[in-house]
Amino acid sequence: MRSALSIACAVRQAIGDHIVLAVRVSVTDHCTDGWNVKQTVVLAKQLKALCVDLINCSSEGLVLCAGISFMNPTAIQIESAGIIQREAGVATGAHGLVKPGRTGFDSHRRVVNYNGSGVH
Repeated sequence: MRSALSIACAVRQAIGDHIVLAVRVSVTDHCTDGWNVKQTVVLAKQLKALCVDLINCSSEGLVLCAGISFMNPTAIQIESAGIIQREAGVATGAHGLVKPGRTGFDSHRRVVNYNGSGVH
């Protein structure tokens, strides 16, 4: 977590306050006793304190021990984005297998409904 905070701080100082700063995070590594959404909320709060404007939520692909996830990555990312937005008070987006077309529209609607706020 310390590296992410150091990098975000350095980038914010370099670009100033007039440019939006987004940070992409993997909200879970799907490993027993591994990184999870609760830890991501803690990180998001600290990033917000460093003037990060947006947390871009992704998942999977961090560690080999996770194996193959049978969970829907789109649902994980969208639901996690809602949790992080509400609990950390920072804007969020979902990144990954959010597909265009009907699936993308349905996913977009789920973000709006789950988060209780609009997606811009």
